[in-house]
Amino acid sequence: MRIIWSPNPLATVVELDDHDRQIIRLRLEINRLKESMGQAHFDLEPEMREWHNKNVKERTLEEAVTAALVHLDVERVEERLDKDVVDYANELSAKHSGDCTCVPCSCLKCHAETLMGIDTIAGLGKHEASYIDGAFESGRTLDQALDHLKDYRPTKSKGWEKFSDEEFQAHIPRWVEEAKRAHAWLEKYRVEHSL
Repeated sequence: MRIIWSPNPLATVVELDDHDRQIIRLRLEINRLKESMGQAHFDLEPEMREWHNKNVKERTLEEAVTAALVHLDVERVEERLDKDVVDYANELSAKHSGDCTCVPCSCLKCHAETLMGIDTIAGLGKHEASYIDGAFESGRTLDQALDHLKDYRPTKSKGWEKFSDEEFQAHIPRWVEEAKRAHAWLEKYRVEHSL
């Protein structure tokens, strides 16, 4: 595995060799098999069957066994593994975007990094990551992004038009503080990776 540290930490590239691809495939397979076993357990375990019959849908023991067998179908579990390995390897070359940057979805790059046992944005909070993401928009350099964060001054944008100036102003101290923390993290990142 080779990590290419980018001036924009959210865009750091992780390159995998064949051994790394094998590791990520095996870890994906293990996670999916564990999930399948857990689903089958919930289909068959008496208390969970009773809860399912009461709260979801009534089903016979035979129907529960059939559902468990579907979850335990190893071919189904392995069906997409090769494609998913390619997708995860591609994500490791993409930019972080998801819960880690205040975007309401999972970040596949974070998940892929977790599978590989790395974290290219360790210690960076999601709010601070959102500020860093914004600081690099429009092609800013690392120095320009740092300047943007250092002197961050929020302005009332279109999304805030239905709120009063007082409501908007109430958030400014927190936003400025988050930008300062983002600046400090990014400055530390620059020094650690000699960028």
